[in-house]
Amino acid sequence: MEHLFLFLFRILLNKELSIHIKMNNINPKNSFPKLRKKAEERLKSNEIKPKKNSLLHLEHEVHVHEVELEMQNEELQSTQLKLVKTIENYVELFDLAPVGYFILDNNGVINNTNKKGSQLIGIDKKQLIGKSFSVFLNGESCQDDYYRHRNLVIETNELKELQSEIRKKNGTTSSVLIESICVNDEQGNFKHILSTITDISKQIQYERRVEKALAKEQELSEMKSRFISMATHEFRTPLSTILSSAGLIESYDKTEDMAKRNRHINKIKSSVDGLKKILTTFFTFNQLERNLLNNNPETFNLVKLIEDTISLIDTQSHNLVYKHTEGLHDVFLDSKLLKICLTSILSNSVKYSPNSGTIEITTKKTFHGDVEISVKDFGVGIPESEKMHVFGEFFNTNNTDVVTGTGLGLSVIQKLITLMGGTISFESKINEGTVFVIKFSGQKKVLVKKKKVLVKKKKG
Repeated sequence: MEHLFLFLFRILLNKELSIHIKMNNINPKNSFPKLRKKAEERLKSNEIKPKKNSLLHLEHEVHVHEVELEMQNEELQSTQLKLVKTIENYVELFDLAPVGYFILDNNGVINNTNKKGSQLIGIDKKQLIGKSFSVFLNGESCQDDYYRHRNLVIETNELKELQSEIRKKNGTTSSVLIESICVNDEQGNFKHILSTITDISKQIQYERRVEKALAKEQELSEMKSRFISMATHEFRTPLSTILSSAGLIESYDKTEDMAKRNRHINKIKSSVDGLKKILTTFFTFNQLERNLLNNNPETFNLVKLIEDTISLIDTQSHNLVYKHTEGLHDVFLDSKLLKICLTSILSNSVKYSPNSGTIEITTKKTFHGDVEISVKDFGVGIPESEKMHVFGEFFNTNNTDVVTGTGLGLSVIQKLITLMGGTISFESKINEGTVFVIKFSGQKKVLVKKKKVLVKKKKG
């Protein structure tokens, strides 16, 4: 009877241990001998040595297995604590990562995401789960690109990258880099897609700034080349004229050759005057680029300034007509800067007008102090395709093969007029001519009002 009871107890105990082993994934070959030894050591204090197959022996076996179970539970609890800690660490790595993590199914539906992923889209994590990831991309083009990206990841089972844009809930967009890879189970079957999303908006902005800087540098390099080519040509022509005229003058030593000498002397003077204008343009352009020019307005007679400017222009082959149509003659502007602008505009009008052509200069000053100056010619005009470039640096119209120039004149004029607080515009038609209009608002009255306000503030 005692042997039967012991046999049945062992069967039940072994069955209980088997269930416990399976539930806790324990390897009995490695664990039991060690636990058995430790359990035996705990029971050494018991001096009674039970006989084999006796009740005392059975009781001893029960105590040993009981101690073994207690020790197994202790180990399991310790392992469970370590496992929980490890899971917590991985959860923190996932949730607090500086990039967005998205776990997607094969249709691109969001199964899970981290805090950064939620922040990138601007929607709470709970509201994201179950939604298609592509609906948060900016427009159909980005969505189509992502569709192809997702299919390629599943087909190749390789890491793939895609640069795209995410539209946030508030309507703003961000440039992002999407990196996706398939995650498979132990049998190699598809489990889910893991996509990391990195905000690269600042990187894109930096790259664009670099591209603009490189484009600007290239533009400056091209401008430098054009400037050298243009300056060489512009200086070579008058210098050649001066050199040839000076040589011819030496050969005209007779009285009857005086008219020829005077003609060549006038050519030299004209060439020198042309060089001075070119140098003035270069110098003014350089001063403007370095912000060294200031607007120094003063009261002066506009009509007299226009007449003095006309007298400096070579008008032998053209008819310059000037009329002041309205208002007082006195204006409050920077006379030096205005004279540079008018000289350049009139020179251009003469240059691009046919011989014996008429150039009309009109000025007026309204009751409110507004000043308007127009210069109209009946020359070749400016092609429609070139109008947008008229005030650009180093621009010369392609409408004529004969006339050349520095290409800086109108660019300098526009900057000077802007510096003086005015505006310049133009209208032009091919073979009908061009009219440039310079306007200044009543600057004198504005300046007076400002002075009065300052005085009041000091008194107050």
